[in-house]
Amino acid sequence: MLVHSRDVDGIRCHGRYISEPNQSYFVLILVYLAGRRYQIKHLWAYMLLGQLVAISIAANLFYLAIFLSAPSTPRNDRLSRSASPKIWLSVLLSLATIALSPFTSRQTFLPNLLVMHVLLFVPLISGSERGSKQKPGRYSMDTSTLYRLVCIIALGIRARTTVAAIAFLNLDWTKASLSAVVSAIWDTLYSNPAQSSLGWEVIWNSVSFIAFIIARPVGSDLGRSDMRVSRSVPFLLLATPVASLGVTAPYVLQPRGGPQYVGHTADKMK
Repeated sequence: MLVHSRDVDGIRCHGRYISEPNQSYFVLILVYLAGRRYQIKHLWAYMLLGQLVAISIAANLFYLAIFLSAPSTPRNDRLSRSASPKIWLSVLLSLATIALSPFTSRQTFLPNLLVMHVLLFVPLISGSERGSKQKPGRYSMDTSTLYRLVCIIALGIRARTTVAAIAFLNLDWTKASLSAVVSAIWDTLYSNPAQSSLGWEVIWNSVSFIAFIIARPVGSDLGRSDMRVSRSVPFLLLATPVASLGVTAPYVLQPRGGPQYVGHTADKMK
């Protein structure tokens, strides 16, 4: 999230830069794991498109690829239950660059941003298709553990963002009305072109993910087995505006049924 501040040079994108949990990291996890499960080719192209254009566009194209793919096999389901070191290291290091954003300067802001984008793309360049045929490596991390770590770290970053944003708005919360708060948020959204672009990207990505959760393939195990659509959608609608999709999406996507969950679901449908 960019919250602008004015100095003698006008609006600046550092100093008062407030880091917001970037939504690309959970898309990277989803692309890697679901790509292995459904044997989707050229996974790197989705993340490259997300870095060059918008992650919401790349995510929606990948959602379509999932819907158009052949059903997953039990073997691919087992392989998708773990993330290789190149994935979980990239995700955690990317989160570190986001957390460091408020402490960057004019000289270090863009290099830090570039590192974040590279970390979200490079891991999928080599072996994206071959990786689906390999067994989990020695240092692979369980998918649930990775999503849990991401959710906790993103929640911490979000909390810091929220406190800083409230301080920046400088509203008297004991007297402020709902319309005043909404007006302040709306003014911030259109405070400068960069803020508008990032703000609406977050909004559309959130809407797209909720639509994906509603329409995801039956028995796909793309998400918590203990949280069906009737529970996950209200949770996303209520929690995402407060906690951000960077926190709620990893929580909803945590698999909670073991590798055999897809098979059990199929048996129940018979």
